[in-house]
Amino acid sequence: MVVVIQLFFAGMVMIPYIVVKGGFYGVRLDLTTIILLFIVGLVHTGIAYVLYFGSMDGLRAQSVAILSYIDPVSALLFSAFLLKEPLNIVGIIGAIMIIGSAVISEMQIGLPNGK
Repeated sequence: MVVVIQLFFAGMVMIPYIVVKGGFYGVRLDLTTIILLFIVGLVHTGIAYVLYFGSMDGLRAQSVAILSYIDPVSALLFSAFLLKEPLNIVGIIGAIMIIGSAVISEMQIGLPNGK
């Protein structure tokens, strides 16, 4: 329920910003577009969030943290290999930094007093 509230308020903040910045220029809101937006919002985002956050109940906080680090890296790799999007040096450096920070964080947790 917390995620629903967070997404609702994120939308409420973004809508005025988009209207002020003219972000709806050239967008046609016909019935097909609205139906597709609901499908993407409810099915693709909603079900993914339910599965993602629902699976965290049985995991330790440390495992959840590691999985949240891997999430953007896996998105980068899936887009490169499945969608054939070009993988540039900035993405590679970002992935290395994310995985590196997770490894360093795990190494520090295992040490006494985090030192």
